[in-house]
Amino acid sequence: MRKKGGVFALIALTLTKLAFSVGLVPLPKSSSVFSKQHQDIVLLGAEEVINDKRSGTIMAIGGVKIASNGASLMADKVVYNRVTDVVIASGNVVLRDENSVYHYSEYAELSGDLKKGIAHEFKTVLQDKSRLAARRVKYREAHGYDMGLGIYSPCATCKTNPDRPLVWDLRAPHIYYDSKEENVSYYHAHLHLFGIPVFYLPYLTHPGPRVKRRNGLLAPQLAFSQTVGMAVIPKYLVLISPSQDLLLHPACTTKGGKVLWATYRYRFYQGYMKLDGSLAGKKEEGVKSIVDEKDRTWRGHLNADLNADLTEHWRGWLNGKFLSEKSYFAQYPFLGAQSAMLLSNQGGTEGFYGRNYALIKVHTFQTMRKGEAASTVPLILPQIEWNGAKDSDMFGGTWTADFFLINFDYPNGKKDRRAFLNTGWKRYFLAPFGQVITFNMGAVGRFYELMERSSRREAYTTSHKMRLVPEGSLYWRWPWLFDGGMGNLLVLEPLLGVACNANPSRAYQDFVQKIEHGTLFHEITEWNFWCPNRMPKGSSNEPGNRLVYGLGGRVYEGGKLLARGTIGQSYTLTRNRSFLPEESGLKERRSYLVGLAELFPGGARFITRGKYNTHASRFTHLESKLSFTVARVGTTLEIFDIDQYNQNAAYRKVKGGTISLGAPFPYFPTWSWSGSGTIAGDKLKLLNRSIGLVYKGDMFSWINAMGHTYQENYVYRSITTTYQDECFTLTFQAAHVFDDRFLNVPKNKNQKDTQFTIMVNFKNLGGTGNSQINTWMNNFEVATGGNVH
Repeated sequence: MRKKGGVFALIALTLTKLAFSVGLVPLPKSSSVFSKQHQDIVLLGAEEVINDKRSGTIMAIGGVKIASNGASLMADKVVYNRVTDVVIASGNVVLRDENSVYHYSEYAELSGDLKKGIAHEFKTVLQDKSRLAARRVKYREAHGYDMGLGIYSPCATCKTNPDRPLVWDLRAPHIYYDSKEENVSYYHAHLHLFGIPVFYLPYLTHPGPRVKRRNGLLAPQLAFSQTVGMAVIPKYLVLISPSQDLLLHPACTTKGGKVLWATYRYRFYQGYMKLDGSLAGKKEEGVKSIVDEKDRTWRGHLNADLNADLTEHWRGWLNGKFLSEKSYFAQYPFLGAQSAMLLSNQGGTEGFYGRNYALIKVHTFQTMRKGEAASTVPLILPQIEWNGAKDSDMFGGTWTADFFLINFDYPNGKKDRRAFLNTGWKRYFLAPFGQVITFNMGAVGRFYELMERSSRREAYTTSHKMRLVPEGSLYWRWPWLFDGGMGNLLVLEPLLGVACNANPSRAYQDFVQKIEHGTLFHEITEWNFWCPNRMPKGSSNEPGNRLVYGLGGRVYEGGKLLARGTIGQSYTLTRNRSFLPEESGLKERRSYLVGLAELFPGGARFITRGKYNTHASRFTHLESKLSFTVARVGTTLEIFDIDQYNQNAAYRKVKGGTISLGAPFPYFPTWSWSGSGTIAGDKLKLLNRSIGLVYKGDMFSWINAMGHTYQENYVYRSITTTYQDECFTLTFQAAHVFDDRFLNVPKNKNQKDTQFTIMVNFKNLGGTGNSQINTWMNNFEVATGGNVH
């Protein structure tokens, strides 16, 4: 019997298709075109439907769409047998399973629920556009697919030459894909690069694109160094819980022995914790090392990082670093940043209550400098800060209070304790004709205690000084506006102020100078020049009475700020200034002249600030910065010329500057370049420089960067190349290091170390980046403007 169409069938088919496509109502059982006693097969559309009641088959031809229990099937032709409950589809077959994964084939025999069966010339596209293909596939009930003679690759075919081999792919006579668990397993697999088999794996499994993390091997890391020879670093990730994991990456070296290295991470609701540590045994016998260290039975390092929100207002942290010896990172450069001069360990807690802030901190250090004794590095226990403010009291003023306490404990038997208290009240007044008056009154407290002893058997000799004095200040400014028309505006603002503070005694001055020997202070910023007390915490307060006078100005063009500047000077009413450092410019009654100017011409920015010695008629501090973009070239230039004082109040000039450039190439938007450099010192020595070349296209990106870093007794030159496309990432770094901070051998070629690092990460096969390379690249991008693409 042959039947075509019909009005009732057409109406039912249209309503069923509409309801299923929009997903607003469930499909009723009566709307099924294909039906069996315990399941539904719904026909969503077809050009022609043939119902053969004698054979118990229904044939749909032309753009067939059917659905069954959350899965759907599209094909040119579909035949359904009611008796055997088998669906046969042919011609452009597309199957969407319950997990919204699409499978393509030319011919398929499936069960009525579309969950079991076989298919020929099978291909599936995963969520990240990676593909699986096979000559024949068998569908299983448990969301599994058995494939014979299959291939997997995340790489796209070449658009201009589709016959070109893929960058890499995995081929195996048997592949099993679980769409529910998102897992792909291979038996007797071969890894092909550009169509050439390069590696055989008897068994391999990797997660699908929807899996974020899973236990298993990651891409290994290869490294070479003259200190440790060749190093192979396999990596295995262990998932402890959804919020915890452990990365095991032991290293096997040819010269430095074996290194056990692990990283533990834990993310919880209030914060996170990270532990990174390694343990290395004795170096191999007969192997010459460039590092002359004691022959330890074990060596290692530990980095701990903990941050947590304790309450709604308080949070705490702990950052610790430990090395068994100064040269440990130099011996094993793949472990971390070997250029560190000082390892800092600190822990503490801080609280926030509106505008109030409190801090309690402990700080320890481990020196990495050659020849620096541990007795010169203090333990800071504790450091306490508290800052509070209260606005709008009954008189319209603001109350502020700042407290600072710090204790230095040196291993050589010296202890230094300091406490500072600043409290005050501030009120702004608007006088007639637009004059602004600022009134400050308060008190300043200083406490110093010094404890010394020559040996541990002797008792401490304690001496201390304390000072609590009132202070006050009154500042006046009067803005004058000159309207030039057309949106041009000039604002001139004369400034005048007076500050009062009692002079300290001579004994107090000498005691403070002994403790704070070498403390530097520069009057170069307008914010501290006009403050009532220009000395920050950790330094002595500025005593005595002084006058402050100056002039400020701003220029506006079209409503935008075009330029601004300030110039001023301080005149002291007393001569008793002998304990103040030379660079403060306050040993004479008239201080150095302080100025700041900032210009914004044509979208550029130029800022300069300096300090001019009116007694010697020369600049003692001058620094400038220029930022602009010309022909799409972003440029930043900084120069400085500073008189640097030593402990004997003598000075030497320090000159230097930095420059950074970065822009795309003209007519080649996919290419860009960037570079930076730093020079400093009396002879303008080139300290740091870097240059980079970047290509970023639709198919892949490539970054090549060269860098040179110079510090005291440390030189680091490197070149880094990174290639990345949709299917894999390759990073190669070569470095040349000269470091004699902790090498106890004569200066010769043995102090130079050559290093290589190779990282290959295949997409979906697992892999981690090299932290040292990533850090270097981030620093490079920041130094060159932050956008090298």
